[in-house]
Amino acid sequence: MEIEIHRKGLNLFFELLRVKVVHDKDELFNDFQDERIKDYLNMIAAESGTRIIYSNNRVQIITKGKGSTFATNFTHLKTKFSVENKDEFNLISIIIVTYLANVDNEGGLHQNNLGLTYYGLERAVYKLMENWRKKAREGEDKAEEVSIDMKKMVDLWFNLEVKNETKKKTNRITKDKKSRIGLVAWAMSLLRDEGLIYITDQEGMPRAIPKYELFDRLEQVYHHQHRFQEVKELIEESEGVFNDAEN
Repeated sequence: MEIEIHRKGLNLFFELLRVKVVHDKDELFNDFQDERIKDYLNMIAAESGTRIIYSNNRVQIITKGKGSTFATNFTHLKTKFSVENKDEFNLISIIIVTYLANVDNEGGLHQNNLGLTYYGLERAVYKLMENWRKKAREGEDKAEEVSIDMKKMVDLWFNLEVKNETKKKTNRITKDKKSRIGLVAWAMSLLRDEGLIYITDQEGMPRAIPKYELFDRLEQVYHHQHRFQEVKELIEESEGVFNDAEN
């Protein structure tokens, strides 16, 4: 019996690594409900630097980052997306957290959450950077409390044009590191490739729409991370970050 549990557990673990999410309509979903298999899966996950998230309708796997055996788009951001320096990495991370903070502001109402357009997200990040720049001028650098080099990120952000000059003649938005919208596209492609958002594009206006898998992670992972809450608090302190970021 124990051998069978281990066999099933390993099969489920590697299948989860392959597909990232197993939904309740999948044949394998019921196997995840066996507490013995679940205990074995959690043990494998702990040993491999991953974590398995369970909800009523789906099971998904995430890596714990440093020390994880299995890489994701997040853990290999630098090599996979050619992020060349720490400031660039931090800026892309702040764009992602700004998006999470906005979609997480719905009080748990996940249905009909339309997310943000790329331009709406760019405006939200702009307000955050503007607020941080103002605080720096007033001698109040709250970002130091969470080990963020605010000045470098603010300088990098405001030295970027909104949209790449070479692409202004077209409506199509693509990821690049020479413009704010290009960096927004980079950040959202990470969430999309992790299976956490949909990206729709109507008349050259991409929109990042959260999936239920993203809310699972917010509720079971990010809400319990002190650093995420600290950064989110900094974002919320930027006046109008939610109201002015048009959907």
